Amino acid sequence: MTQTRSESADEIRSRDADESYGPVFAAVYDAEWKRHVPVVGAALIRFAETDDDISVNRPVLDVCCGTGHVSCHLANHGFDVVGIDASPHMIGRARENAEKTDDAHRLRFAVQDATEMNVGRGFGLAVSTLDAMNHLTDLAELRKCFSSVRTALAPGGVFVFDMHTVSGLRELNRVEVRETPDTLFVARTIYDPYAEVLVARISGCRRDGATWQRFTHSVRERAYPSRSIEEALHDAGFDRVHAAEPADLHTPLPNADDLPRAFYVARNSTS
Repeated sequence: MTQTRSESADEIRSRDADESYGPVFAAVYDAEWKRHVPVVGAALIRFAETDDDISVNRPVLDVCCGTGHVSCHLANHGFDVVGIDASPHMIGRARENAEKTDDAHRLRFAVQDATEMNVGRGFGLAVSTLDAMNHLTDLAELRKCFSSVRTALAPGGVFVFDMHTVSGLRELNRVEVRETPDTLFVARTIYDPYAEVLVARISGCRRDGATWQRFTHSVRERAYPSRSIEEALHDAGFDRVHAAEPADLHTPLPNADDLPRAFYVARNSTS
């Protein structure tokens, strides 16, 4: 009897070169990774509309905006939004999505690295959703991103983002198969306890007219203890920092590390 075994995280990382964040994956992501938008978008709107500084400083910065669904949601509620992402294919989709809304004039997208943005200053709110910050797998990289965001914010402006916690990331060892009339893919996630990173590989195909296009996508994620995240935010110049749940972003959460995912709220210094 032949025995089979699961691939290790290193084997998935080192297998054939992929086209991460390529045009086909961007189309799949655009269609399949927007289920979080109603919940997250509503939480951000509730928070923004009850915060005096954000109400005055209306422009919003969407960091690692992907294909722009959260940006469009915010624009539909009256906010002017600048979305940035390192993938030109994701930004291309975001611009297409913006044109489908009645508020395209409120939206602007740019291909930029989150760790060294050049988007100007004066934003009242910066957001980053769907664990984009976990993709920064080095603490120095995360700190650089926090500093870059803080520079873009107006005095008193707020950065709100979500992240997998360490305990949450450790639980993401799974295989998921998703099938629709136009898409079929397999997503495999493996947590490597030695490297303390999650390796995800998504492969499949998408219908484009009469043909099917194959894609592969790989990503690595790291989680950090909440204390490390809060310290990094303070070091970047944020003076009031707390973890929270999306249902109430104003109220500090004392046990963020016990949850699979937590939001962080960090206010820029007013000086």
